[in-house]
Amino acid sequence: MRPVVDRDYHRPVQERSSTDDALIRAAAALARGADLDTMLGRLVAELDGLAGGAGAAVLIHDQERGLLVAADGSIVAPLMTGSPCLVTQSVQDRAPRWSAETASLFAGLTPGAPRQAILPLVIHDELGVGVEGVVLVGTGSAGPEETVRGGLVAVADLIAVAVRMARLHSAIAEGSDYLERLSRTDPLTGLVDRRTFDQILELEVVRATRQRSALAVILVDVDGLGAINEAHGSDVGDDVLRQVASGIAALVRLIDTVARLDSDTIGVIAPGDELGVAGRRIRDMVAALPPVGPTRASVSVGIAHHPVDGATGDELVAAAQAALDEAKRVGAGSVAGSRETA
Repeated sequence: MRPVVDRDYHRPVQERSSTDDALIRAAAALARGADLDTMLGRLVAELDGLAGGAGAAVLIHDQERGLLVAADGSIVAPLMTGSPCLVTQSVQDRAPRWSAETASLFAGLTPGAPRQAILPLVIHDELGVGVEGVVLVGTGSAGPEETVRGGLVAVADLIAVAVRMARLHSAIAEGSDYLERLSRTDPLTGLVDRRTFDQILELEVVRATRQRSALAVILVDVDGLGAINEAHGSDVGDDVLRQVASGIAALVRLIDTVARLDSDTIGVIAPGDELGVAGRRIRDMVAALPPVGPTRASVSVGIAHHPVDGATGDELVAAAQAALDEAKRVGAGSVAGSRETA
């Protein structure tokens, strides 16, 4: 009779041990991919089964703070050089500790187990050897059998890979998010750019239309910025623009959006601002700012209201621009718009 062969592992089933089967399942869990908690749950279950079911736990190395952190995010212990703690020593030495006495600090992670096998999560890559954390596996009083120790280390290695993969994915996501924010941010003022302004305005117009709520679009022009650049240099002009942008960003509400639209114009989207209060507050705030070198900033403000001045984002911006032009004709420090009186 021919032996039965597992399709996923080309070795006769009768020649395989429970350790082999555990490694197959652990490798499959890693290969299938999932969130870190799910993968750790599957891999830890295989460790626990190999060791006899006395419990197992993963502690991840928080490399920035030098801490061991449990899966729920709680801090378990600091990793201190020269610590007598066997867990810390195992991480620092990158070597397992077999049949180690269960330290009181970690006893709750493998309740009822008289001893713990301590397995550091070691990664070897082009950057060298690193440790992603440690696995504590509850064992009997004699520790794990020699026949399963290799399997425990192998599964711990797979856990180390899972943790490293999660770190890399997180770093890539953070880097992508940072680059996305950077691409949408004006480098001089730190405000969002025109494209982001237009996208948010489109959403706010939809919301205001659906909820029949107020919405104001405010354009703020730094008075005489070109003349400031000519008279005192572009560095002073940049400082004035940064001062105005910072003041507006600090003044408005969290639900408002502030963007740099062109060289000397800042746009504000103010949901719920039925009377254009934000525009006048911006004008008054800028007037009270301290001078920048030899010059003091002032702004002209144009305000448009939805739906009186426009039903779309483009219409509102055009109406606010027309109001801004009117304010500049009146004189520096003026506010204009369909509902403005000052």
